[in-house]
Amino acid sequence: GQGIPELMADIQDTCNATARALINNLAIASGPQTEVNFDRLAPGENATAMYPWKIWQTKSSMASGNDPAVRFFQPDSNAAELMGVYEKFETKADEVTNIPRYMYGSQNVGGAGDTASGLSMLMESANKGIKAAIGHIDKGVIRRSIEGFWLHNMLYNPDRSIKGDCKAVARGSSAMLMRERTQMLRQQFLAQTANPTDMQIIGIENRAKLLSTIAQQLDIPSLLDDPKAIAEQIQQSEAQNTQLQQTLAQLEQALAQLEQAEKQARVQELQAKAQKTSAEAAGEPVTTQKTKAEIAQILANIRQALGGDIAQQPERQAALEYPGQARSATGQSIVW
Repeated sequence: GQGIPELMADIQDTCNATARALINNLAIASGPQTEVNFDRLAPGENATAMYPWKIWQTKSSMASGNDPAVRFFQPDSNAAELMGVYEKFETKADEVTNIPRYMYGSQNVGGAGDTASGLSMLMESANKGIKAAIGHIDKGVIRRSIEGFWLHNMLYNPDRSIKGDCKAVARGSSAMLMRERTQMLRQQFLAQTANPTDMQIIGIENRAKLLSTIAQQLDIPSLLDDPKAIAEQIQQSEAQNTQLQQTLAQLEQALAQLEQAEKQARVQELQAKAQKTSAEAAGEPVTTQKTKAEIAQILANIRQALGGDIAQQPERQAALEYPGQARSATGQSIVW
């Protein structure tokens, strides 16, 4: 039943007193203090007037040593200590009222408040005190008002048909807080289930129902009028996409088969050419053997014509090794 001013009354008094002391100290320490010996001032000298480059007219001192007629000293500033006290009690007020400064927009949070999730947890924890205070409205105001009206009617209303026992149960603020909490939990659930695995478990229709419920709470009920129709439309679109993908895969497979057949035909053509070339190459030894046989016959005839072993005659041997025209040892020209 205590309000925020009552909860922090003593802390507010301390902060106010500290602020006044801080202002006074700042005023006193803003400039030097002056000590003046009026007995030593010259006649007509105004000691209360202070301005730059002022010349003080004084009399000589009867005392020996350093004895000026005007002395200046600077009072100490305690602003840092006073500010520390003020900030300490200001933080204490946040704890007493259960309303931290980050609840009303302060950026100096630190710690867990540096992240979005951490700040959300801190604000949710701080809201407990505020929600409890709002709950006191139901208990201390609404319920008592309804019970007072009921008691008045029971005592003074002449209509006997309304007489009876009654118990007032106020749930207005509690219901509002529960709806707010439910809305937050639904949004968290919506964000956490936005993945393919959970979508397979929940299904498109249930997902559309969840979105429709959140849209109605956000005062945009026409966004998702019929979740079932939307789910069927999405399923039809997915079926069409699947069919198109299958058709595309079949076309790609047919194209790959055509390319493979073309490659095989090319290979067969090359193999046929290779076989033809091999057959032509296989015929060469026969011709070569025939040519060698003819050359061997010519050599035999040359041996008979010349007589003797031509292998022992260098000129004839050279003529045999290098076909063409050569001369024998007798000077005869040999052509073959």
